[in-house]
Amino acid sequence: DIPDYIIDPAGINPYLVVVIMSSDNLAGIQAQHKTLEERVHVVCAHLTNGSGGDDLRDEIDDLVAFLHTHCKEEEKLMKRYRYNGIVAHEREHQDLLDRFVSARDKIYTSFNEEHKQELLDFFKRDLLRHVMEDMQTWQEGKIDKKFAYQRLHNAAIGTVNH
Repeated sequence: DIPDYIIDPAGINPYLVVVIMSSDNLAGIQAQHKTLEERVHVVCAHLTNGSGGDDLRDEIDDLVAFLHTHCKEEEKLMKRYRYNGIVAHEREHQDLLDRFVSARDKIYTSFNEEHKQELLDFFKRDLLRHVMEDMQTWQEGKIDKKFAYQRLHNAAIGTVNH
């Protein structure tokens, strides 16, 4: 198992902390992002084809559950790697979930064009944008690089916690 961090791999500076992100963790999050994107497209196809009913309801319910699980797993990894923007990211996740559930409830109450469009807009403007930004953040290693910089900075000013 790969450790969360290595203290000074070169043996020169005991305050230097290098963060290592397991490629399994990265691959798992990226796979979830891809699955989210695919599931959104399935629901959008149902909405644009006008097919409501149990199939749409099942797809939406599955997507809400998957999104909730994904958010919790992603937040857990962000905490593990001490991502500096975790609090804001958790709020963004909660906001996405709340707006998704609200739009879903409207569709369930009245399957009309206005509510379908609201859900489609939410997917395009908000959820898919968030997923794409997350994919870029994880891909570019911003999660662990920010942590590595933060730990190095803290070490330099004497506030590192081991």
